[in-house]
Amino acid sequence: MAEVKPPRGTGRAGAVMWRSVTGSFELEAHELQVLRQVAVVADRIASLDGVVDRDGVLLGDHAHPALVESRLQRVTLGRLLAVLRLPDLEERRPQRRGGFRRAYQLRQVMGDGA
Repeated sequence: MAEVKPPRGTGRAGAVMWRSVTGSFELEAHELQVLRQVAVVADRIASLDGVVDRDGVLLGDHAHPALVESRLQRVTLGRLLAVLRLPDLEERRPQRRGGFRRAYQLRQVMGDGA
């Protein structure tokens, strides 16, 4: 498997995420585009967490805006990773629902004669 370097400008957190995924899986071009966004979001989370570490979780009586945005970025990160549909390398638990690719393949096979 050839090494795929992180995109130029990727920060530390994004590069760690990039290397973790590309070191274990061979991705197609469209999946690399999603992984680029994963790296951007990972860097953004690290930056926001640095602001919260510096300023604290509260700004006056309310949650620090960087804390709120960090939470939203974590949701985005989870969704982007779900789009990649990376298998669990340790196979601790089986997948509970069928994948989209499998469903499409079944329709394709059954679609001609059904």
